[in-house]
Amino acid sequence: MKTQCPACKAVTDVSTADLRASYGIYRCSRCSHEFDAFEHVHSPLVDRIAKSTPKPVHITKEPEIIQDVADDMHSDDSDAAIIDEFMQDVGSHSITHDTAIEEMKPAPVKSGNGWAAFFTIILVLVVLGQFAWIKRAEILRLPAAQPLCAYLDCSVAEQRNPNAFRVLSRELEADKTDARLLTLSLSFRNYADFAQRAPQMQLSLIDSVNSVLLRRTLTPSEYLPREIDAEKLIEPGQKIDIQLSIEDPGPQASGFTIDFF
Repeated sequence: MKTQCPACKAVTDVSTADLRASYGIYRCSRCSHEFDAFEHVHSPLVDRIAKSTPKPVHITKEPEIIQDVADDMHSDDSDAAIIDEFMQDVGSHSITHDTAIEEMKPAPVKSGNGWAAFFTIILVLVVLGQFAWIKRAEILRLPAAQPLCAYLDCSVAEQRNPNAFRVLSRELEADKTDARLLTLSLSFRNYADFAQRAPQMQLSLIDSVNSVLLRRTLTPSEYLPREIDAEKLIEPGQKIDIQLSIEDPGPQASGFTIDFF
């Protein structure tokens, strides 16, 4: 490589191996001035780049410089290595600078997003309000809603579904203590998914052609056992067993039906 003395401006060919051994210090053969040979590398190409514009060299914006560098690299291998290292250093700093500027740019704010989110929330609240109004009876019956209902002094309509009471077993036979009576043994269950009051029960005695011989409508207090409170709700899945004595209509009675309402 070539180095130039900063004192007398003399250009001298020096060995890179010798410079490494002396840690880059070289004594000028003309004026005996000692200096750092690596800091004073002499190359016409380096001088031309140093005298050019101080702006960062971008590969995409300065094609003529890259072309000159390519031409000179073919002519001088040592200069090409120095210029290649120089260009890589400049290019890396330029890319880092541009990247930092891009990262510092604030993200564009879309004004329409705020209104869209606002109207979406309003729409969701309206839908939830309509659902709550339609299902208000079921919601107010929930245990968690009881304190709110007590605070608002609201009343909830009692749920009833007599068809959810289904007969499990039934039997009608002559009373063992009184020949004028019949004993009805009946078991039924509440198949609703909610608790409800015991239904009214209709018992019909019929003959062989399904004509009604005797019909009685009984309230819960009339047919439920004494140990069961007629005002107490029957829980979902709860089974009720009853025995009831009724007047015997005579031998013409051949069957009976049970209906809840």
